[in-house]
Amino acid sequence: GLGSSMTGFALVLWAYGQSHSAMSVSLMSFCNYVPYVFLSLFVGGFIDRHKKKTIMLVSDSIAAAGSLAVLALLLAGCLVVWNIYAINAVVGVTNAFQQPASAVATGRLVPKEKISNVSGMNSFSNNLIVVFSPMLAAFLFAGCSGVNMNYSPVLLSGLGLPTGIVGTVLSISTVVEIPLFLFSNKFMDKLSGKVLTALVFVMAIVQFSVYGLSKSAWFVMAVVVLLKAVTSTLYMMLTLKMVRCLVPAGLTTTGLAVVGAVNSLAGIVMQNVCGWLAGEWSIGTMYLLMAVCCVVGLVITMFLRVKNTETVFS
Repeated sequence: GLGSSMTGFALVLWAYGQSHSAMSVSLMSFCNYVPYVFLSLFVGGFIDRHKKKTIMLVSDSIAAAGSLAVLALLLAGCLVVWNIYAINAVVGVTNAFQQPASAVATGRLVPKEKISNVSGMNSFSNNLIVVFSPMLAAFLFAGCSGVNMNYSPVLLSGLGLPTGIVGTVLSISTVVEIPLFLFSNKFMDKLSGKVLTALVFVMAIVQFSVYGLSKSAWFVMAVVVLLKAVTSTLYMMLTLKMVRCLVPAGLTTTGLAVVGAVNSLAGIVMQNVCGWLAGEWSIGTMYLLMAVCCVVGLVITMFLRVKNTETVFS
């Protein structure tokens, strides 16, 4: 949600300011993803057997307690980076239960004709990327997007922008995505999964190339506002389309768990590789590598064969 996103943003800046190490930022995501990737493979059956409401309440309560623990440690002057690593690991465990339970509950509660609107609202409020397409393309995009989510505040700060301006830019970027899901019924079912996936990769390539090459804070800000959240939202909506077309209804929970595991594995690999690259070379070099990865993903997209078997957004 909004609070979790704001907390994550603040912790990224705090950790980077304390250590001045790009690797410390990567390890924050690493500690979150490791428990998630392992648990996601096994929690489907547990979620099916228990009340989704209870699972979500317990998971969110534990995550909220983690945020309160960070606040208490910060006020006491005792907060250190390893505290955040430990809390992120706990949050990773709760996410492995909360996200599939939430997705299943939404599918049961929302009428079929309203499912696209709910998907858009979830994308706007959570700004999460749920990836489902042929595994390698999904791996590349999910990994690069996760790195971009963590490092875009660091990139903007490195260009000399104050923390307040950085937060404002990222907030505006989430508002720009609203028309995309409001008018999703006009284009999402008309365009093929192949075309939409290619569009997402092209937008990512443009973003990462600008971040890697441009030294103009204003130009980078403009690209962040126009493309960062829009690209993530478009891929979120594409995910819904692909899942409805490829996954049998009875395997939704298992499918979501596998998707989460693939995303998390991509995050683990890319966060560490890109963290090392940013530390040894520069964040600009890291973004150029991500642009190359997305070019590879674009090439893979040319071989996709996914038919529009479901009307999801109309």
